[in-house]
Amino acid sequence: DWIDKRRALAERYLELLGDLPGITLPSVEDGHSWNQFVVRVNCCTPSDSLGQPESSPSSISSRYGLPESTSRDWLKQSLQDHGVSTIIYYPIPIHRQPAYDHLNLQSGSMPTTERLCTQVLSLPIFPELSELAQQQVVSVLQQLLNGSVPAAPAPMVA
Repeated sequence: DWIDKRRALAERYLELLGDLPGITLPSVEDGHSWNQFVVRVNCCTPSDSLGQPESSPSSISSRYGLPESTSRDWLKQSLQDHGVSTIIYYPIPIHRQPAYDHLNLQSGSMPTTERLCTQVLSLPIFPELSELAQQQVVSVLQQLLNGSVPAAPAPMVA
């Protein structure tokens, strides 16, 4: 069953990424279906040896007056460069969505929400993801966050 496969993948991510600095793993709730596996990227800006993220604001951050998300964006791009697709499901906080413009909620009105929106990144998790492909995701993530760049781009795994 799909939910059981997702749960097994999530348990494996939690086990393999548990001690990795620079990310905060999701909390585990009883009955979680793991439709997404969202981590918070809270590492510092990557070192010069890994290539600095561009300092110019991203279009989403600047358009909605959000804090910069250079660490998360750098990690997302670096994972993509090494064959790992990730996604940011909610790049704009709900109170800053166009549907809520009439409330006149300004940037900074919900600072925790705004900060978290710049940190979240969803790792691949779908029933067809093999253990080998998941291990490749974990390996690239570990290398990037531990300060070493993978030698060659991995084949697309997710």
